[in-house]
Amino acid sequence: MAHRNPATEEIRTLLTDAKTIAMIGASSNPDKASHGIMGKLLHDGYHVIPVNPREKEVLGQKAYASLLDIPERIDIVDVFRRSEDTPPIADEAVKIGAKALWLQTGIANEDAAARAKAGGLLVVMDACIGATHALLRIPMKAVAEHE
Repeated sequence: MAHRNPATEEIRTLLTDAKTIAMIGASSNPDKASHGIMGKLLHDGYHVIPVNPREKEVLGQKAYASLLDIPERIDIVDVFRRSEDTPPIADEAVKIGAKALWLQTGIANEDAAARAKAGGLLVVMDACIGATHALLRIPMKAVAEHE
């Protein structure tokens, strides 16, 4: 059975309750989509952790080589990688106990979705987390709680 994204209210609850987002494929290059979306999410009050083995820091946030290296709890694993790279990311998201796997616009993989769902994660595919956040008018979070 093909994956269907959760209902709007379920996504609204996820984005409202989430505090920490791990961004796979975050880039310090301002021309990359991940850079702009990470900036928006930081501005909106989320604690965003970049995950990219080629980066030391993105937008002032310490970068990690993999999800498994992050020493804190992650609510949403947001993915800016090719669709075929996502199944192992889904496995890691389950292993770290994330609440959701979010594949950005243009990224979809049924195997990754099935693995994440089997591990109890909410799965959103082929949707921009930043645009969805704006569309649903999720209130900004208090930035102080992340510092």
